[in-house]
Amino acid sequence: MGDSINKFLQGKKKYSVFIATFLTSVISFLVQDPQQAQELQEFVPLLAMLVSGVAYLIVEGWNDVHRAQAEEAYYNMLSATKQTSLPAESCPKPAAQAAGTGAVTVEPFDEAEFVRQVHAGAVGLAKAAFPDAPEALTSIYRAAEEVGKKLECTDIRQALAYWNYLRGLAEDAWKQLEFESKDSQGCKLHPPELYEFRATVKRTATTLKNLDDLSQTSYDWRRLRGLWGATVYSVGALAGEALGR
Repeated sequence: MGDSINKFLQGKKKYSVFIATFLTSVISFLVQDPQQAQELQEFVPLLAMLVSGVAYLIVEGWNDVHRAQAEEAYYNMLSATKQTSLPAESCPKPAAQAAGTGAVTVEPFDEAEFVRQVHAGAVGLAKAAFPDAPEALTSIYRAAEEVGKKLECTDIRQALAYWNYLRGLAEDAWKQLEFESKDSQGCKLHPPELYEFRATVKRTATTLKNLDDLSQTSYDWRRLRGLWGATVYSVGALAGEALGR
């Protein structure tokens, strides 16, 4: 409980300037003209503004608490993913030379299981980070991006599987938005998020194409390191740059 209160207090610092400025104005008003301030009819609007400001402060403060809890839940999920989500039999291993021959053997990669684990992590994170719409595909997509940014890539096939999944998820999210973006008469609406995901579909498709092309070259994909190292997200996001595109 103490941690929650501390996070709330930290969150409300962003709005304290507004509240402090407003209270200063109210005090100044009361001091300069106390008789006028006593007239309820003129004081009610100020009181209403004060109540609105305090309510906004409380709501945003607790939103900060929930966001912090979602972030903590994500890191817990990430830790569990590293330990359990990719079992040894499904986790890709480096290629090795067969004994007595010069041939290179490639360890099998269970793409379906890998994608299932990534999706499970994204769904779990979406529930924590987007409590108002955890099942919306837009929420799951954003959560999947965050999962990929932290998930270490040990085989380029992981990155290919991840970006193929991400592209499909973006397409589904865009279609869901397009279906839902209609008024009561069935006329299409054009919310900003619809344009955002239309661009996202193109971006993920381009990224997947770049990554697939890169996988056909001798380029060392491990050099494609992002903020969190060589992750399944960063390997794809930087593939175009590696190809000079």
